[in-house]
Amino acid sequence: MGYVKKTICAYPGCCEIINGGRYCSRHAKQPKPRLVRSHWSARSNEALYSTARWRALKRKIIAAFNACAICGSEEGLEVHHIEPPRGNEELFFAEDNLCVLCHQCHARVTNREIAGRRRGREKG
Repeated sequence: MGYVKKTICAYPGCCEIINGGRYCSRHAKQPKPRLVRSHWSARSNEALYSTARWRALKRKIIAAFNACAICGSEEGLEVHHIEPPRGNEELFFAEDNLCVLCHQCHARVTNREIAGRRRGREKG
């Protein structure tokens, strides 16, 4: 039997780890939300990334979960917002909206989110 790569459910806001496919069992049959233009910018909280509060929270989250949630790597760890905060400071600092990913998995997840927003923008 071949290895099935683990990934995060593609449904916005869900961080369930799945073995193959795009969506977890809870979201597989649900209608997918349509993203609107006002949600195009992923980094509208850019200034918050340079605050001492964010740096301390990031260190705390990485120390607590010291491995990538997708591949298990312990190298190049970064903190990922499960639901992009887009201007919502409370959501930006919400610990339950954060997970740890390695650089490669974080880039893959972020690129998938950006592509989804672009598809939503093109439909709108």
